[in-house]
Amino acid sequence: ARKDHLAAAKKKKAEEEAKRKAEEEKRKAEEDRKAKEEAKRKAEEEKRKAEEARKAEEDRKAEEEAKRKAEEEAIRQAEEEAKRKAEAEAKRKAQAEAKRIAEEAKKKAAEEARFAKEKAEKEAAEAKRKAEAEAKRSEKEEAKRRAEEEARKTAADCRIVGTELRKYKGKAYELVIPSGITSIGKYAASACESLRSVTIPKSVTSIGYGAFFNCKNLVSVTMPNTVTSIGVCAFEECRNLRRVNISGGVTIIDKCTFRCCENLKSVTIPKGVISIGELAFNACKSLQNVIIPDGVKRIGYWGFKNCASLTSVTIPNTVTHIEINAFAGCKNLQSVIIPASVTHIGAGAFGDCKTVYCHATGPTFNWDPKWNVSDENNNRAKIVWGYKG
Repeated sequence: ARKDHLAAAKKKKAEEEAKRKAEEEKRKAEEDRKAKEEAKRKAEEEKRKAEEARKAEEDRKAEEEAKRKAEEEAIRQAEEEAKRKAEAEAKRKAQAEAKRIAEEAKKKAAEEARFAKEKAEKEAAEAKRKAEAEAKRSEKEEAKRRAEEEARKTAADCRIVGTELRKYKGKAYELVIPSGITSIGKYAASACESLRSVTIPKSVTSIGYGAFFNCKNLVSVTMPNTVTSIGVCAFEECRNLRRVNISGGVTIIDKCTFRCCENLKSVTIPKGVISIGELAFNACKSLQNVIIPDGVKRIGYWGFKNCASLTSVTIPNTVTHIEINAFAGCKNLQSVIIPASVTHIGAGAFGDCKTVYCHATGPTFNWDPKWNVSDENNNRAKIVWGYKG
C-alpha cells in the first residue's frame, strides 16, 4: 500500500509537473504570440510612421513645389506687370512727346498763321488807309471844289456888306455861308422855303434878329463854338428843324429863339448859358427832354410852354427865377424837382405838371400863390415839400 501510495504520489507529482510544464509552455506560447503580435504591431507602427513620413515628405515636397511655382508665377506676373507698365510708360511718354511735338507744331503753325494774318491785315489796313486817304483827298478836293462852287453861287445869291451877311435870296437846299462872314444880319435868310440845311463857318460870332425866321423846311443847322450871340426869333417857326447844336460860346438863349420848332425832339443847352429867354422853346411840341446846365439863373416866361411831349427836365441849383407859365401846358411832364436855390416862381409855371418835388420846406414870398395852378383848367400840381432826393 505504501508503494501504491508513493506511486500515486509520484504520479500525481508527475502529473502536476506535466501540468505545470504544459502551463509554462502555454504561457511561453502566449508570450511568444504576444511578442509576435507586439513585433507585428511595432512593425506595422513603423510601417505606418514610415508611410506618414513618406507622405509628409511628399506633402512637403509638393508644398515646396507649389510654393516654388507660386513664386515663379509671381515673378513672371511681376515681370509681365513691370513690362506692361514699362510699355505703358513708354507709350505714354511717346504719346506725350508726340502731343508736345504736335502742339508745338500747331502753336508754330498758329503763330505763323497769326503773323501771316497780321501781315495781311496790316497790308490790307495800309491799302485801306491809302485808299481812304486817297478817297478823302479826292473827297476833300471835291468838297473844296463844291464849296468853292457853292461859295461862288452863294456869293452871287448873298448881299454882303463888309463882313455881315445882309440878305440871302437863293433857292438852294443847302446854304454854306462863306468863310470870312462874322455876322448874319436881321432877317438875312428868313422865310427861305427851299432851305434844308445851313452850315455856319467858324468866322461867324453872331446870328441876328430873325435870321432864319420861318424857314419852314429847314432840318439841320451846323453852328460852330465861335458863335456867342443868337438873336431874338433867330430860328422861330422853323417847323421842321430836328437838329441844332447850340454854340458853346452862347451865354443867353434869347426871346423866341426856337419858338414853334415843332419837330425839335431834343436840345442840349451849353454850359455857358446863364439865361433862357421868354418863349425861347415855346410850342416845341416834339421836345421830349431838356437838361438845363449849371450856371443858368433864369428861365423866362413861357420859356417851355406847350412843349406837350416833354417828359423830363433837369433844373440845376443855380436857377433863382422861373417866370410865369414857364412850363405851362407840358401835360406829359410827370415830375420835376425844384432846387432850394429858386427864390421866384411865376403864376402857372408848373400848373400842368403831375408832381412837383421841392427842396424847400415851403414857398417864399416871391413864389406866386398860383405857381402850381394851370391858367387853362385850374389844375393844381401835387407838391412834395422838403424833398431830399
